[in-house]
Amino acid sequence: MATKDFKPIGQLIDFQWRLGVAVKSHNNPNLGTPFVTLLLKVADSDNIVKEHTLELNLAEFHVRIVFFSSSINALVEDCFS
Repeated sequence: MATKDFKPIGQLIDFQWRLGVAVKSHNNPNLGTPFVTLLLKVADSDNIVKEHTLELNLAEFHVRIVFFSSSINALVEDCFS
């Protein structure tokens, strides 16, 4: 994937993550299942910062980490080749 294929969506200002485990729920049978909460702060082209929160189970988190890693590797290879 070439860098020309990427469309800028803003500048990443902050990235936080938390690992949690559901311990109480009235209607969730998956108690004890670990999850990851991601908080992204992104500044748009007008410098307005917006927060985006994602809550993912570990399998979903792993899929996204693999995708982001391969995307970053493609960018680096394209920039330095």
